Amino acid sequence: MHDLKDLARTLPEHIFTERDGLSGKTIYGMYEDSRGDVWIAVLGADDVDLWTRATGVIRRFRNDQGGKPLGTPAVYAEDRAGDIWMGLYWKDLTRYRNGRFQT
Repeated sequence: MHDLKDLARTLPEHIFTERDGLSGKTIYGMYEDSRGDVWIAVLGADDVDLWTRATGVIRRFRNDQGGKPLGTPAVYAEDRAGDIWMGLYWKDLTRYRNGRFQT
């Protein structure tokens, strides 16, 4: 176990950019799920990015319904089944379940 104070003196292992798959430059919020994967909201992007711990790859998601933008996630939660719920900025609630978003 590491002490949180050590974080200030620890260099990052990797710095992710748009070249790595991020939707933009300004991170609005992040959420680490129970698998250790990190959901990323980028300011000004209507996509949702997911960094998968097992692969180290960032994947960009758009809404499954006709490629319509999801919106920027403002809050996240995970239910007992492992589904990820996101409250989207300005509107809507979406759930990521079985590889699909349901808004």
